[in-house]
Amino acid sequence: MPLPHSATLLTMLRVLLGFAATMLVYTACWRLLSMLGMGRPMPLAAALAFVVAVFAAAWVARAALAPLRQLRSVAEGHLAGRFELQAPRDLPASTQLIAKALSEHAQRRLHAREDAQDAVERATRSLRDDLALLRDRLKALQSEVEIARASARGKSDLLANMSHELRTPLTAILGFADLLRHT
Repeated sequence: MPLPHSATLLTMLRVLLGFAATMLVYTACWRLLSMLGMGRPMPLAAALAFVVAVFAAAWVARAALAPLRQLRSVAEGHLAGRFELQAPRDLPASTQLIAKALSEHAQRRLHAREDAQDAVERATRSLRDDLALLRDRLKALQSEVEIARASARGKSDLLANMSHELRTPLTAILGFADLLRHT
């Protein structure tokens, strides 16, 4: 994703550098042709200045804007999340502050990303440990539930057997008591 308005800035710089180079070359051609004794050097000086200025402006613009292009590519890389990209160290002094700011920003973002990744890894490990503890606790609770169910079945069977064992003799006793009462 390109930086906003960076193309406009580069175009404006090229125009200014081209204009300055054209004026310098035109003035130099005018003086040279005047010194050579040309009668009316203006059209010839202008044509020669224009041709030389176009080539000179292109060369000057390319040389002057190269550091800005390098910084632009680094900044675009940072916008794309590639913070390992660093500005070259051999930039002119006029762009060193920008390069330093880009590098420091990238380092802060890299450290922030690493810290976030470490935090995510720690949280993931903690959650995995908690999950393992919960699974162990669930197994223990399931075995306790099985033990409780078995105990309840045992109690139920015991009560059923005791009820049967008590009912049979009590029925006989009640029957004899009823016979005794009627006789």
